[in-house]
Amino acid sequence: MINTIREKTGGGIREIYRVLDLPRSSYGHAATEAPTLSGDRGLSVEICEIFKSRRWRYGYRRIASELAARSGAVQPER
Repeated sequence: MINTIREKTGGGIREIYRVLDLPRSSYGHAATEAPTLSGDRGLSVEICEIFKSRRWRYGYRRIASELAARSGAVQPER
């Protein structure tokens, strides 16, 4: 978001953070992608594939079960 504002306005990072009343130290955190986010992105694609391949009829339990079966994980009994 900050980079988009910077590109559109031509303003500096310090000025943008001052106007938004945000600490500049948060820029480093926002500029880098969290390691879990990249893993979640792959999982999201896999969930969508399962959902679409099952004609949009699977709920979260069936999707979780199929994900576990694909990964070889053991599902706990209910």
